This record gives sequence, C-alpha cells and structure tokens, in this order.
Amino acid sequence: MDGIENGERRLSADRYATVDEAETAAASAISVPSQGRGSVDERGLRREGVGWRVAAALAATIVMWGSLFPAVRLALEGYDPASMSALRFTISSALFVIAIPIMKPRRPDRRDWSILIPLGAAGTAAYSVAVNFGEMHISAGAASMIWNLAPVIAAFLAAALLGERLSIRGWLALFVGALGVTLIALGRGAAEGSATGFAAMLVAAVLQAAAFVMQRYMVVRGWRSLELTAWSVWIAALALSPFLVGAFHTALQPQNITATYAIFYMGILPGAVGYVLWFYALSQLPTGRATAFLYLMPLVAIGTEAAWWGDMPGVIMLVGGTLTVVGAILASRK
Repeated sequence: MDGIENGERRLSADRYATVDEAETAAASAISVPSQGRGSVDERGLRREGVGWRVAAALAATIVMWGSLFPAVRLALEGYDPASMSALRFTISSALFVIAIPIMKPRRPDRRDWSILIPLGAAGTAAYSVAVNFGEMHISAGAASMIWNLAPVIAAFLAAALLGERLSIRGWLALFVGALGVTLIALGRGAAEGSATGFAAMLVAAVLQAAAFVMQRYMVVRGWRSLELTAWSVWIAALALSPFLVGAFHTALQPQNITATYAIFYMGILPGAVGYVLWFYALSQLPTGRATAFLYLMPLVAIGTEAAWWGDMPGVIMLVGGTLTVVGAILASRK
C-alpha cells in the first residue's frame, strides 16, 4: 500500500497477510517522512469522494478481514493452531506465486533478508499461530477487539526502538487501549482458560505491532506493499512447513471438511483477494481515510460469530471493544 498524505508516508497494515490480517488499520499509527528517491510512489491523484466501486471494495475488504476471526474459530474445530496456519499460508503462497508475472517482486539483498525473515517468521507466522491459539480460549469477537491494540503498541515500539517521539495523544492512546482490554477481560469473566487466550492475543498484538515497525523500515527503502506481503507469506509458509504433514492428514479426515473449507477461505479471500481490493481502495482514497473504515472489522467479527454460534458480547465487553477502537484511532492520527 502506497500512501502519501500531507507530505508524509504512512505505514498501513495492508502490507501484511495476517490479518489478519487482518491487521490492518493499525499500521497508520506510524508516519514516515518523505525520503525522496527510493520512496514509495504515489499512484496518481486520489479523489475525495467515495464512488460505488471504492465503497464496494472497502465493504468487501472489511467483511473478508472481519470474518477472518470467526473463520479461525471454525477451523479450530478440526485443526490445531500451527497446522491451520501452515495450510493457510501454503494456499496464499501458491496464489502469490501465480501472481509473480503481475507483481514482479524484487529479489531481496542481504540487508533485506535481515528484516524479511523476522517479518515473515515472527510478524506473520508466529502472529497467526498466536491468534489461532488465543481463539481456542476466547471468542472471535474478543480476539478482534484485542487486536485493535496493535496500532497503539506500534506507536510505542516506534518511540522506544526508533527514537520517534510519542506525543501526549500517543500516551493517551496507550492508556485508553489498555483500559479497553481490561474491560474486555472483565466482560469475559473468569471463564476457564480465558486468561491464556487473552495472553495469547496480547502476544499476537505485540508481534503484529513489531511487524508494522519492520514494515516501516522496508517501505522507507522503497519496497512496495504487495511484494512485501508476498515475501512475508512465502517466508511464513516455509517456517510453518514442518506442520504441513499434520495439516494434510487432518484435511483427509471427512469430519474435518468444514474446517478445511474455512482454511481455504482464509487463504484465498482474506489472504489474497482482500489485499487486491484494499490496494484498489487505497489508490482512490487518502490512506488515513481508507484505514478509518477498517475499525469496523470487530463489528463484522461479532456479527458473524453471533450468526454462526449465537454468541453475543456483554455490555462491558462492548464498551471495552469501543475503547480499543478509540485508542487505535488516537494512535493513528497526527
């Protein structure tokens, strides 16, 4: 994703295949000053209005990425967290290989590998496994709400590791986000295993935030979003390849057909098609405006979970989720 707004480049979560991706509005929490030559190119002027094609692309992206969390829960009915991610990224990798003639991804040099390997292995593979493990213990809606901490943590990591100044707004975002997660935990109650699930999702949020910071470095070096996404997915698939044997064995069991369909859904739609639609929307709208729509993802996750399993979050949990969104918005604004 290539976005330049008010003379600055903003890192955005569309550069990841996690989610996740998902993961997505948070990246605008980090601003990158223009570097001149070697910086991300702007693909023409962007219109201020939202036409029906752009609106449709945004709506489809939100639905795909928001439904990823319930899809994980569905896949967990047949797969363990690691084998699920292994099969998912293998599917996405195959699609990106097919798209090589269109993407024309660059060949990384030695300096690039030092970032790409942890980006793919930790920021993509380990992140995905952590999300899967977390959803073994907490609801998809709660997981998607906690994920909104990623932009807040990213802002903090940028200040701690890169020397970027964290403003009063940034510290407020950290406080509001932490308060939101606390309320989500209280709303969830003391259910058995919930503490483990929350801890796993917090680890996932930290890994995703670290990936945003690594992505920022690569974008400054002139890397494009789509090629970064492709390389991170390829590396993640390689890192998780030892778990493919178990994934294939599970896929061959007839009782796991629905879970297998869920993984194919995650690998094809949120993991590939969603990014194509997201890139199109970003070519028509300013980055900050487009990413603001992604804060609707938890609503999709909660609604899908309610439709499939009848699970509805309580009032305290919804208030906590709202606070995490507010914290993410605060972190992403200048």
